Amino acid sequence: MKITAASRNRIAEIITGALIIVLTLSSVFVSLSLYAPGFDFSGIPTGSILMLSIYVAASLFYVIVGAMIIFRAYRFLPMKLIYCITGLAVLASSSGGLYIRGLLGDDNFGDISTIPPPYVIRFIAEMLIIAAAIVIAFLTMNRKIVWITPAHLLTYSYIAIGLLAIIRAMDWTSVVVILLPCFMQESAEKKDIKGIVGNVSLIVMGILPLAATFVQNLLSGSGTSFTGLLTGESSSGSSNSAFTSALKVILVILAFLAPLMVCERECRASGMLTKKAPSRRKNKEGADSDE
Repeated sequence: MKITAASRNRIAEIITGALIIVLTLSSVFVSLSLYAPGFDFSGIPTGSILMLSIYVAASLFYVIVGAMIIFRAYRFLPMKLIYCITGLAVLASSSGGLYIRGLLGDDNFGDISTIPPPYVIRFIAEMLIIAAAIVIAFLTMNRKIVWITPAHLLTYSYIAIGLLAIIRAMDWTSVVVILLPCFMQESAEKKDIKGIVGNVSLIVMGILPLAATFVQNLLSGSGTSFTGLLTGESSSGSSNSAFTSALKVILVILAFLAPLMVCERECRASGMLTKKAPSRRKNKEGADSDE
């Protein structure tokens, strides 16, 4: 049976959306278990509960993104409202958001004046890049931004991912948010191997850290831990710097290959122009014949 580009893209969308939902919910479960064993929040200070609440709200953002991708529900109003509200939580829980909250007097972060300026610049830059990606995706949902050609989407994606790579803040969920406008485009009719490479790269980028940690723990004979898999830590308590460095390089390469997914997509604006062109020519020919 021949698999069309549309079918491949839908499969990739479902896998990506399901993966981001499962990983996010699993991470929330592990984090809450560590901070509140048995989910008993009675002994946790109010400030810590607030931090956990923001973290859970930020995690809900990625669950909503995953659901949008699976069901292609980009114009469903309730989801867009939750997207906006939880998007603010993502910024508040980012490194830059935490730094700003520290400047505003939040005493849960210690003495922020000891943070070196290069790290401050990196934290703020990361927050601004993610904020821009969230806003651009939202404007694309509402068709305030219309992408004329896939080349424009590629340019935007590579600039955003490149900036994350420069400040060493590469993260799979951030890449998914950057590529959200790509997911919103319709599938093209023609097969393009570059589009397949992009879809596969994005999925592998999400799975690889878990698989690598599992293999590393297995080879070390220390066994595997569910918590360790989600946090990327070796069960033996030690890490192989060469292994970790190689993994980071592979993840960066996959991140730069992922935007190629748009090569099997057709931007709505270009599709509309293509359909309108014949009708204008036909009307012109009819006018000439009347003369």
